[in-house]
Amino acid sequence: MCPPRSGAFSATYDWHLGFGAAAVGMALGLLVYRLGRRGLGDSASVPPYPLPAEERGRVLGRIVAVAVGAVAVVALLVVLGVLGAEGVINLISLLSVLLPAGYFAVMIRSPRTTPVERSRVIAYIPLFVAAAMFWLLFEQSATVIAAFADTRVDNTFLGLEFPPSFIQSINPVMIIAVAPLFALLWVKLAKRQPATPRKFGYALLFVGLAFLLMMVAGQGDPAVRVSFLWLVVMYLVMTCGELLLSPVGLSVTTKLAPRAFASQTMGLWFLATAAGSGVGAIVVRFYSDENAVAYFGVLGAVAIGLGVALVASTKTIHRLMQGVD
Repeated sequence: MCPPRSGAFSATYDWHLGFGAAAVGMALGLLVYRLGRRGLGDSASVPPYPLPAEERGRVLGRIVAVAVGAVAVVALLVVLGVLGAEGVINLISLLSVLLPAGYFAVMIRSPRTTPVERSRVIAYIPLFVAAAMFWLLFEQSATVIAAFADTRVDNTFLGLEFPPSFIQSINPVMIIAVAPLFALLWVKLAKRQPATPRKFGYALLFVGLAFLLMMVAGQGDPAVRVSFLWLVVMYLVMTCGELLLSPVGLSVTTKLAPRAFASQTMGLWFLATAAGSGVGAIVVRFYSDENAVAYFGVLGAVAIGLGVALVASTKTIHRLMQGVD
């Protein structure tokens, strides 16, 4: 997450200064991690299934060869004019879906995956799809919602004027404000808290509702700017969904991961964000100020529909999770 003030620096002074402020913030984050690393323990310092030393060179060589070959093929197609900028985006979007699908197949078919672990991997698939759908909508904060803030939102509030990029700071502030409330809620509910699939379903309901709020805000003449408070309320709702899915997803991924694929499954979790963003790169092309109502309404309705289906399937998915909560 970039420092909230980087957008203000960019708009007020210089874009180089804005990106520099973001870099400083991330460097400070790495410094804090490095200084506090000793407090994390050493439980994850040794992989459960380390790659034998004699195989490392061969495996790494294959990875490098495939990566270099793929880049070379794409570069050649671009130079020859066969593949344009839009084609490259489409290719990346396709790979963002095919790669996790392929890895799910590998884990399910692997002889190193036990029957119980195989059931858990199958239970993880609808959670992965839900996460991809959530991030498809959520990551539009930096694309469609940013464009909406630039052209459709009144950037004055209580007599103060701010650049449209300032909206990117709303979500971090909401997380800081709301996260402690969710932590208290889970502690209070203890064993009575919703099962993980139900939490994911609720997350989709929240992000779908956030887009329906954007649909309402987008009604009327595109030339008339709406109140900044629409975005504040929208981000509050969407952040509640994020807190129901993001930290919960990290936790359930470690619990459902087959022992032989523990680290890879964590990578698979982040591929849900990649898949959502990849599909989103295609979906955002349909947005314009004139069709904002239809755009936000359709995506919001799809997210809510998927959320309802996930909540309704909670018992089935939970049974496949084989004792994991």
